[in-house]
Amino acid sequence: MREPVPQSVDNIGSAEDDEPAEGGANGKSDNNCNNNINSVPAHHCSKSNNNDLLHYAAHHGGSSQSHAAAAAKMLLDAEMSGSDARSDEIAASRGKMFINVGGTRFKVKVSNFARMAPKSRLFRLVRADSEEEILRLCDGFTPGETPEYFFNRSWATFNSILDFYRKGTLHMTTETCALVFKAELSFWGIDELFMDPCCALKYYPEIEACQKEVKSDIDAKKREEDRKKYENFGPSLVGRVRSKLWNITEYPETSFAAQV
Repeated sequence: MREPVPQSVDNIGSAEDDEPAEGGANGKSDNNCNNNINSVPAHHCSKSNNNDLLHYAAHHGGSSQSHAAAAAKMLLDAEMSGSDARSDEIAASRGKMFINVGGTRFKVKVSNFARMAPKSRLFRLVRADSEEEILRLCDGFTPGETPEYFFNRSWATFNSILDFYRKGTLHMTTETCALVFKAELSFWGIDELFMDPCCALKYYPEIEACQKEVKSDIDAKKREEDRKKYENFGPSLVGRVRSKLWNITEYPETSFAAQV
């Protein structure tokens, strides 16, 4: 698997050039990720209906993609923080912050986290009023004019997380396992329903395939454990002889004698 290139502190650029590194850590966007957002009936605004639309789009594609995009946009609008004094202050801030994820530093504008996804980890982090509250949300903290927050996680998907706050769109990089991305979304507190339909078309089927594969592995391990318990004849001489005879009759690959 090709490893994405980290966005290190040396290639971040100036704070004024805080542009999204599109398409994940490799800095390239998926050009096929187009948002064709059309209007949908008001009753589709609920979170459960958004989920149904996204799942339908994932399995059927076509015009349902525009409906899923519209549903995601409505959810996004509903999840935006309202106009309050703290959000307005953060939106007007010219401050910067370092987010250190797995040893890779990302320099971002504090204003990115003014209104997007109020339940998310980074939204709450910029509003934390005490060091104790900050350390409940990250693994380490260095105060200063440009504070730095440490997270002991892989940096590989973090550009996708940042782009969600910068642009209001959520995309999954092609190098990322869907189950890994699902776990990252859960950690950062971002609902997978925000995902743009172009990526949802890949994400949901891959999630289902991965979950089936995981279940298959678990079932295979359980069968192997049950087999070992059933075929455990004990450490005695008779038990060892029985085990040897059992392997000869049941498992030809275990010895030359079993293959004769």
